[in-house]
Amino acid sequence: MRTQKQNVNTAHLSNSKRIFELLLNKVRTFDKKAEAECIKNRDYEELERLVLEHLMASDTRSGVDAWRRGAGCVGRISHRPL
Repeated sequence: MRTQKQNVNTAHLSNSKRIFELLLNKVRTFDKKAEAECIKNRDYEELERLVLEHLMASDTRSGVDAWRRGAGCVGRISHRPL
C-alpha cells in the first residue's frame, strides 16, 4: 500500500467502482448480433475490430472526462484529447 493523505485513502474504492461501471456498460452495449455473426463466419479480425472500436468509442472519452471532474483530478492529470 502507498502512503497518502487521510482524506483520499479510500479513493481507490470509488475509482475501482467507477471503472467497473464503465466496463460493465461497454459489455451491455456491445452489438451481440454482430459478435455472433463474426463468430459464425469465423471472422476474428472483424470481431477484434468491433471490440476495439467499441472500447475506444468517443462516448467513453466524455465519460472518463466526467469521471475525472467528479473525482477532482482535473489539473493533476495531464492528458491530451484524442
